[in-house]
Amino acid sequence: MKKNRKALLVYPKFPENSFWNFQDINKLFLLPSEFGEPKANMPPLGLLSIAPLLEKEYGRENITIVDLNNRLLDTSYIQEADDVYLSAMLTQRESFQEVATLAKQLGKTVIAGGPYVSEKMENVDHAFINEADLTLPIFLKDYFKGKAKKVYKSDRKPNVDEFLRPDYSYINVHNYTTMAVQFSRGCPHDCDFCDITQRFGRKMRTKNIDFVMEELNQLYDLGWRHQVMFIDDNFIGKPSEALELLKVLVDWQKEHGHPFEYFTQASVLLAEKSYEELLKLFAPANFSMVFLGIETPNEDSLRETNKAFNLKKGMTLVEKVRRIQEVGQIMILGGFIVGFDSDTDKIFEQQADFIKEIKLPVPMIGLLSPLPKTRLRDRLEKEKRLHDFGTEGDVAGSLAVTFKPSKMSEDELVQGYKDLLESVYMNMGEFYERCNDTIKYMARKKGKVPADKEGVLSVLKLFWVQGIKSSYRLKFWKYIIVNLIKYPVKLEYIFRLSAYGFHYNRLAKGLVSEEISGEFV
Repeated sequence: MKKNRKALLVYPKFPENSFWNFQDINKLFLLPSEFGEPKANMPPLGLLSIAPLLEKEYGRENITIVDLNNRLLDTSYIQEADDVYLSAMLTQRESFQEVATLAKQLGKTVIAGGPYVSEKMENVDHAFINEADLTLPIFLKDYFKGKAKKVYKSDRKPNVDEFLRPDYSYINVHNYTTMAVQFSRGCPHDCDFCDITQRFGRKMRTKNIDFVMEELNQLYDLGWRHQVMFIDDNFIGKPSEALELLKVLVDWQKEHGHPFEYFTQASVLLAEKSYEELLKLFAPANFSMVFLGIETPNEDSLRETNKAFNLKKGMTLVEKVRRIQEVGQIMILGGFIVGFDSDTDKIFEQQADFIKEIKLPVPMIGLLSPLPKTRLRDRLEKEKRLHDFGTEGDVAGSLAVTFKPSKMSEDELVQGYKDLLESVYMNMGEFYERCNDTIKYMARKKGKVPADKEGVLSVLKLFWVQGIKSSYRLKFWKYIIVNLIKYPVKLEYIFRLSAYGFHYNRLAKGLVSEEISGEFV
């Protein structure tokens, strides 16, 4: 096979109406990408990681990365390519299928990997199962010899020194709102609804800290000065390594004028005494947010899902959250789920009361979704309670129930979920009260807040949309004025939380009415 081939790397589009997708506020409050579309939230880290390896075979000039989350699909991209590489998560399946189908219609070779990809997929010529760090080099050798197999998967997980490393120069970083960096893979826990341990294992694998810093230095050299997410599924899964990284980050931030604001994902174990040294370094390192899988106040459900570690004695869940906020001086995004087998129709009111007590402004509430490669999925399949695989992966922001609930009907689960969303996100007075509580704990952001044209326009648009056009404008102005008086040095967080409120309020209204409106109020 000739080596003067062209490779097109495509990242499929995420659904617009999702708790996890902020395209609506990106479109409304931010300047567009260079392609005239809303900026995307984060770049395709997987594609950025395989690109340097592909470069050895194709040549850099023959590699193009297209992210459909900040530009439209143009048939000419595919027509000009020989090989189309795709990487997708479950929630990107519709866009994935659209691209793969079009590519095959145009006679292209389709090569795909990521959590969505399985061994038998229509319109995929070569599939990579699980991590491709070890198998992609083998594939490339086979492919250019004309001997490539249909499926590639490894008998072992790659070691940290075998991880493919991203090259961010393949993209324009300013087409995004947040950069993504990976420090570790895996999670020591084994929650039955989560597919992380099945995909990446319970043994944590952490990158060499020098490699992480090289990636951060490249982002800095490319002119990035905004948010960076450590996309680890559990940043503190290997506490000693996370602690060492935080120490290095603290020094690096000081040396560079605190150019980055970090956030990540962890567990409620952060509240334990053994994590205190680590937690105290979050603010000096400029971490502003952490996502925690809180899930539910129903203790039976936590035990049922093998998440009893949320119940470790000594503190209640509310006290643990409060300790993380106080010691870490950080905002908490909470993950919540309804629909466990131990949940009755009382769970919706319990969750609403719990969220009101815990005072988190951004609770990411979703219907239970039996993901592939989870013990939950296997159990429900064995019990013949699965009946729809078309919407798996839509963990939050979807009304799809893909299984038969244990102690309520599907209609009761959906209606209860809608009632919960209405309680949490359509009462903007209570939303702003939760914001007030969070802002008081957050450390002042270190470094200069970029005073650019985009920032000024964003604030003006926020004032127009929420302060003038919205039905809750008086509550908005009260929230803004009170917090600007009390915490003038935290204005970026004040505005950001208000924008989150707009996003979740709009999405909740759409879900409750089962009709997502194109209007922004």
